[in-house]
Amino acid sequence: MTRQLLLLILLLVPASSQAVNLDTADAKDDGTSATTHTYTSFTVTAHTNGLLLVGASVNSDTAGENTGCTWGGVALTALDNQRSASSTFSSTCVWYKRAPAAATANIVCSTNNATRMRMTTVSLYDADQATTFRDTDKNATASSHTSSLTLTSVSGDWLIDFIDVRVASGAATMLET
Repeated sequence: MTRQLLLLILLLVPASSQAVNLDTADAKDDGTSATTHTYTSFTVTAHTNGLLLVGASVNSDTAGENTGCTWGGVALTALDNQRSASSTFSSTCVWYKRAPAAATANIVCSTNNATRMRMTTVSLYDADQATTFRDTDKNATASSHTSSLTLTSVSGDWLIDFIDVRVASGAATMLET
Protein backbone atom coordinates (compact mmCIF):
# COMPACT_ATOMS: atom_id res chain seq x y z
CA MET A 1 0.00 0.00 0.00
CA THR A 2 1.38 3.38 -0.99
CA ARG A 3 0.91 6.37 1.31
CA GLN A 4 1.84 9.94 0.61
CA LEU A 5 1.70 12.79 3.09
CA LEU A 6 1.74 16.47 2.18
CA LEU A 7 1.96 19.16 4.85
CA LEU A 8 1.52 22.87 4.34
CA ILE A 9 1.47 24.97 7.51
CA LEU A 10 1.09 28.73 7.94
CA LEU A 11 1.09 31.21 10.80
CA LEU A 12 -1.41 34.08 10.77
CA VAL A 13 -0.57 37.37 12.44
CA PRO A 14 -3.28 39.13 14.47
CA ALA A 15 -4.11 42.78 13.80
CA SER A 16 -2.55 44.94 16.57
CA SER A 17 -3.31 43.52 20.01
CA GLN A 18 -6.45 41.68 18.90
CA ALA A 19 -6.66 37.94 18.40
CA VAL A 20 -7.43 36.41 15.01
CA ASN A 21 -11.02 35.14 15.08
CA LEU A 22 -12.93 32.51 13.13
CA ASP A 23 -15.88 33.71 11.06
CA THR A 24 -16.81 30.41 9.38
CA ALA A 25 -15.22 27.27 7.93
CA ASP A 26 -16.39 24.39 5.79
CA ALA A 27 -15.10 21.67 3.47
CA LYS A 28 -16.19 20.10 0.20
CA ASP A 29 -15.01 16.77 -1.13
CA ASP A 30 -15.50 16.50 -4.88
CA GLY A 31 -15.02 12.86 -5.82
CA THR A 32 -15.63 13.49 -9.51
CA SER A 33 -12.77 14.00 -11.90
CA ALA A 34 -12.92 17.44 -13.56
CA THR A 35 -10.80 20.49 -14.38
CA THR A 36 -13.15 22.88 -12.54
CA HIS A 37 -14.48 22.31 -9.02
CA THR A 38 -17.16 24.55 -7.46
CA TYR A 39 -18.02 25.03 -3.82
CA THR A 40 -21.41 26.74 -3.91
CA SER A 41 -22.54 29.51 -1.60
CA PHE A 42 -19.71 30.08 0.87
CA THR A 43 -20.55 33.05 3.12
CA VAL A 44 -18.10 35.66 4.41
CA THR A 45 -19.60 37.90 7.10
CA ALA A 46 -18.80 41.63 7.43
CA HIS A 47 -15.82 42.04 9.80
CA THR A 48 -12.73 44.22 9.96
CA ASN A 49 -9.38 42.84 8.78
CA GLY A 50 -10.93 39.81 7.09
CA LEU A 51 -9.02 36.96 5.49
CA LEU A 52 -10.37 34.21 3.24
CA LEU A 53 -8.29 31.00 2.95
CA VAL A 54 -8.93 28.11 0.56
CA GLY A 55 -6.91 24.91 0.84
CA ALA A 56 -7.29 22.89 -2.36
CA SER A 57 -6.00 19.35 -2.46
CA VAL A 58 -5.70 17.59 -5.82
CA ASN A 59 -5.69 13.81 -6.12
CA SER A 60 -5.28 12.31 -9.57
CA ASP A 61 -3.98 9.28 -11.38
CA THR A 62 -2.44 11.67 -13.93
CA ALA A 63 -0.23 14.67 -13.31
CA GLY A 64 -2.48 17.39 -11.95
CA GLU A 65 -2.13 20.52 -9.90
CA ASN A 66 -4.05 23.65 -8.92
CA THR A 67 -3.95 26.42 -11.51
CA GLY A 68 -6.38 28.99 -10.09
CA CYS A 69 -9.02 29.75 -7.50
CA THR A 70 -11.74 32.43 -7.36
CA TRP A 71 -14.40 33.53 -4.89
CA GLY A 72 -17.36 35.30 -6.44
CA GLY A 73 -15.34 35.69 -9.65
CA VAL A 74 -12.46 37.48 -7.85
CA ALA A 75 -9.08 35.76 -8.24
CA LEU A 76 -7.43 34.58 -5.03
CA THR A 77 -3.65 34.75 -4.55
CA ALA A 78 -1.64 31.52 -4.29
CA LEU A 79 0.25 31.44 -1.00
CA ASP A 80 2.11 28.16 -1.40
CA ASN A 81 1.92 24.76 -3.06
CA GLN A 82 3.25 21.35 -2.07
CA ARG A 83 3.53 18.34 -4.36
CA SER A 84 3.88 14.74 -3.25
CA ALA A 85 7.40 13.39 -2.79
CA SER A 86 7.00 10.34 -5.04
CA SER A 87 4.92 11.65 -7.96
CA THR A 88 3.15 14.67 -9.38
CA PHE A 89 -0.23 13.04 -8.72
CA SER A 90 -1.05 14.81 -5.47
CA SER A 91 -0.66 18.45 -4.51
CA THR A 92 -2.04 20.88 -1.97
CA CYS A 93 -2.26 24.63 -2.55
CA VAL A 94 -3.40 27.43 -0.25
CA TRP A 95 -5.12 30.45 -1.81
CA TYR A 96 -6.08 33.65 0.02
CA LYS A 97 -7.86 37.00 -0.23
CA ARG A 98 -7.27 39.83 2.22
CA ALA A 99 -10.28 41.95 3.23
CA PRO A 100 -12.91 40.04 1.24
CA ALA A 101 -16.24 41.82 0.87
CA ALA A 102 -19.13 40.42 2.89
CA ALA A 103 -21.06 38.15 0.54
CA THR A 104 -22.23 34.67 -0.27
CA ALA A 105 -20.46 33.47 -3.38
CA ASN A 106 -19.13 30.39 -5.15
CA ILE A 107 -15.53 29.27 -4.79
CA VAL A 108 -14.20 27.85 -8.05
CA CYS A 109 -10.82 26.08 -8.23
CA SER A 110 -9.30 24.84 -11.45
CA THR A 111 -6.63 22.30 -12.34
CA ASN A 112 -4.50 21.61 -15.39
CA ASN A 113 -5.89 18.06 -15.84
CA ALA A 114 -9.08 16.29 -14.78
CA THR A 115 -8.60 15.52 -11.07
CA ARG A 116 -10.49 14.89 -7.88
CA MET A 117 -10.33 17.73 -5.35
CA ARG A 118 -11.08 18.56 -1.74
CA MET A 119 -11.46 22.20 -0.70
CA THR A 120 -11.35 23.51 2.85
CA THR A 121 -12.43 27.13 3.17
CA VAL A 122 -11.87 29.33 6.22
CA SER A 123 -13.03 32.92 6.77
CA LEU A 124 -11.20 34.78 9.55
CA TYR A 125 -11.16 38.34 10.85
CA ASP A 126 -8.85 40.59 12.88
CA ALA A 127 -5.91 39.32 10.80
CA ASP A 128 -3.05 41.70 10.07
CA GLN A 129 -3.54 42.96 6.51
CA ALA A 130 0.08 44.03 5.87
CA THR A 131 2.00 41.10 7.35
CA THR A 132 -0.69 38.45 7.25
CA PHE A 133 1.57 35.39 7.24
CA ARG A 134 4.49 35.31 9.70
CA ASP A 135 5.84 32.01 8.47
CA THR A 136 4.96 29.11 6.17
CA ASP A 137 6.58 25.73 5.82
CA LYS A 138 5.87 22.58 3.89
CA ASN A 139 7.00 19.01 3.52
CA ALA A 140 6.12 15.87 1.62
CA THR A 141 6.87 12.23 2.34
CA ALA A 142 6.53 9.05 0.37
CA SER A 143 5.43 5.68 1.70
CA SER A 144 4.89 5.59 5.47
CA HIS A 145 7.59 8.04 6.53
CA THR A 146 7.01 10.63 9.19
CA SER A 147 7.33 14.34 8.57
CA SER A 148 8.07 17.32 10.78
CA LEU A 149 8.15 21.08 10.33
CA THR A 150 9.40 23.97 12.44
CA LEU A 151 7.78 27.43 12.49
CA THR A 152 8.60 30.57 14.42
CA SER A 153 5.62 32.09 16.21
CA VAL A 154 4.79 34.67 18.85
CA SER A 155 1.90 34.88 21.28
CA GLY A 156 -1.40 35.46 19.46
CA ASP A 157 -0.41 33.83 16.15
CA TRP A 158 -2.78 31.29 14.62
CA LEU A 159 -1.33 28.08 13.21
CA ILE A 160 -3.33 26.50 10.40
CA ASP A 161 -2.29 23.23 8.79
CA PHE A 162 -3.47 21.71 5.55
CA ILE A 163 -2.73 17.98 5.52
CA ASP A 164 -3.23 15.80 2.46
CA VAL A 165 -2.97 12.02 2.79
CA ARG A 166 -3.23 9.75 -0.21
CA VAL A 167 -3.51 6.00 0.32
CA ALA A 168 -2.96 3.80 -2.75
CA SER A 169 -3.75 4.81 -6.31
CA GLY A 170 -7.17 6.37 -6.85
CA ALA A 171 -8.10 6.59 -3.19
CA ALA A 172 -9.78 9.73 -1.87
CA THR A 173 -7.63 12.53 -0.55
CA MET A 174 -8.11 13.99 2.90
CA LEU A 175 -7.48 17.66 3.51
CA GLU A 176 -7.70 18.71 7.11
CA THR A 177 -7.39 22.07 8.79
